[in-house]
Amino acid sequence: MNLFPKPSFINLLYYILIALLLCISCGKDTDTLLDAVILEEEVSVFTQDTKEATEDVTADEGDEEDVTSDEEDATSSEENTTAVEEDTTTEEDVAADEEDDTNSEEDVTANEENDPDPSEVEEETELESRTTVFPAINDAHTQSGSGFDEVVIRLQENIRRSYLMFDLAQINSIGGTIKSAYLELIISEDAGNGKIKVSKGESSNWTESSLSENSAPRPTLELGAVERIYRVGDKITINLDATKLELQLSTLVLEHKNGDDLAFASKENRTVLGPKLVVTYDAPVSSEQIVVNDEQVIEEVETVSPDEDETNTPPIAVLNASVLSGEVPLEVTFTGNRSTDDKAITSYEWNFDDGSTSNSENPRHTFTRAGSYQVTLIVSDIEGFNSTETVTITVSEPFNAPPIAVASANITTGMAPFQVNFTGSSSSDDQAIDRYLWKFKDGSESSLANPTHTFETPGVYLVDLVVYDAQGLSDTAQITITITSPIVPPDTSCNTDGGKANEIGLKSWCWGDIAIPSGSSSGRDTFSNGQLALSVECSANQVISAGDRLKFLLNPTSPVPSSWCNRNYNIRSEIRTMPWEVNHSSGTEEWIGWDYKWEDYSIDRSSTYIFYQAHSGVVGTQPLLSLQIRSHGFGQPAGGLWLANSSQIEPGGSQPLTSNYTNITPQEGQTMKFVLRVIWGGEGTGLYQLWVDGVLVVDVAEATVRPSNPVGGNSKFGIYYPSWNSASNVNASAVAGITKIETSMGALRMITRKPSDPNYGKNSYEEVAPR
Repeated sequence: MNLFPKPSFINLLYYILIALLLCISCGKDTDTLLDAVILEEEVSVFTQDTKEATEDVTADEGDEEDVTSDEEDATSSEENTTAVEEDTTTEEDVAADEEDDTNSEEDVTANEENDPDPSEVEEETELESRTTVFPAINDAHTQSGSGFDEVVIRLQENIRRSYLMFDLAQINSIGGTIKSAYLELIISEDAGNGKIKVSKGESSNWTESSLSENSAPRPTLELGAVERIYRVGDKITINLDATKLELQLSTLVLEHKNGDDLAFASKENRTVLGPKLVVTYDAPVSSEQIVVNDEQVIEEVETVSPDEDETNTPPIAVLNASVLSGEVPLEVTFTGNRSTDDKAITSYEWNFDDGSTSNSENPRHTFTRAGSYQVTLIVSDIEGFNSTETVTITVSEPFNAPPIAVASANITTGMAPFQVNFTGSSSSDDQAIDRYLWKFKDGSESSLANPTHTFETPGVYLVDLVVYDAQGLSDTAQITITITSPIVPPDTSCNTDGGKANEIGLKSWCWGDIAIPSGSSSGRDTFSNGQLALSVECSANQVISAGDRLKFLLNPTSPVPSSWCNRNYNIRSEIRTMPWEVNHSSGTEEWIGWDYKWEDYSIDRSSTYIFYQAHSGVVGTQPLLSLQIRSHGFGQPAGGLWLANSSQIEPGGSQPLTSNYTNITPQEGQTMKFVLRVIWGGEGTGLYQLWVDGVLVVDVAEATVRPSNPVGGNSKFGIYYPSWNSASNVNASAVAGITKIETSMGALRMITRKPSDPNYGKNSYEEVAPR
């Protein structure tokens, strides 16, 4: 079956359409005719397609395998033919309505209004890569705190630093984004080597005329660096980290390290190009091009023939100093041979600002006085043109350490008259000791380094050595010299002339003249007309008279503690001055002298005992002062003699205890002579001193009364074993073989004075010292 029309039918249809178009064109305007032509072209295309389809079918009629495909194509073509016939019918309808021109024009206008505006369609911004060379708008360098705006910019490690300012704000104004950047410099006049580091400046608040050490921006982030040899004429390229550049007015700070100084052309140079910042960035295609204003003018150097007049260029002074600061005497090497001229430098004039000058190229000069010197170099050429450069040299006084005084003596204790050889020559100074001054505190002085002095009067002398250096600085060292009275036959007689502890003057007790009670009434019996009292725990007869001595006995378990005692062990065998709460007022001075013998005694490494104490009288508090034989303490051996100050320890408190080790360890059978001087007072007024066998072993100025109860105490002598109040401590001593202790004391002498006493402060050592 033939699915397509025959050619004769197609030709007939073609003629009908042409006739229709001619009719329309005769009765309508230009627009209608145009529509008809378009329709004709569409029909023509359809007809051609139909012919080609027919030819294809004819060519394939013999191919049985393609029958089905050809039939589908034919069916499709028949459908297209029907569509064209329908379109033709529509055009006939339009032709029938052609008289309504107005309606047709309004329809066309409506269709145009519905078409979208191409300008309203959003399009993606297209970018392009651009590169712009930005010249420096400010360039200068600093030296010695001042700014320099010259034809070259100089770099020198720790001496000269350069600053370049560029305006990158235009990139930001067109919406650009930096991709890469590098700095371009041209070495001019001064070659060098080393590293050039480029950093971002913290601000751009400077100009070439205002640049100084104060206004120069501090370098922050490092942007790039280059290290090489720099020859005059070399173009130096330094790649920068573009991510750290800001699209605004920006400062680059250049520093030099590890090499010889150099210089590069500035924007004021007329023969060499100044600094450039080459920036590559992305920008919108439609954005305007960046135009930079490079005002640098490069002048061409003309070659002058020998017979023509030559133009003379002034020289350029270049001044370098080996150091810029130091102490007197300061030697500085100056160099001026790097100065340049188009012909030759003919003279160098140096002014060192201290009255000295030089005409050398590279002079060496020593500054001998402290001060700030403006050193000037003037270079001149053959025609008298000159150039000047200045550098500041700061010279300071040398550091002067104070001297150190060291004083010593061949002996420090003896009987009057007593000669002592003193040595001060071991003192030192960073330069030299200029003067010695010895103050012997007996009215005599000496200016010798190593004097010899004789003390005529007994006493304690705090000898001072003061040493001075040439600048007047000083230091002091001190030696204590103790002078005792000459040996006199002992006074075997002893007169008891006692008194109450709060009475003024000398009080003495000789034990052969005094009856000692048994201690049977609570261990607190008074004797010697109520001037003294027993202080025993917990048995009678622990304090007994033995000729001219008072003997103290203590055994923790024998005799058995008396019924009047609430203790289980004997821990105390003492006497004390009366009244119990003596309450010495602040400033009261006391001198106390007695001898003490260790009769039956062994060092107890498990327990400490006390053989003298000054007590405020308040029950439950520690003694203000005490002489102790310690089991151990502060790294010193057991059995050592200590003078302890407990005056700052309040009841239940934890204030520190002041302990003074005497470096003395008593032995069994040994007798020692003690003199104790006390001034009862607070911080700044209190004092205690202890002599043992005529030697001052403790001398401390500190508080001796409690802040809560600022009064001095009464004295107690004998044996007090506080640790024997428990079975464990008693057993520990017994394991060590110590089950008892026996000691004795000789005559007791005391002097009490108030600040109003005319003899207050008098050295009364001899008056109370044991005979």
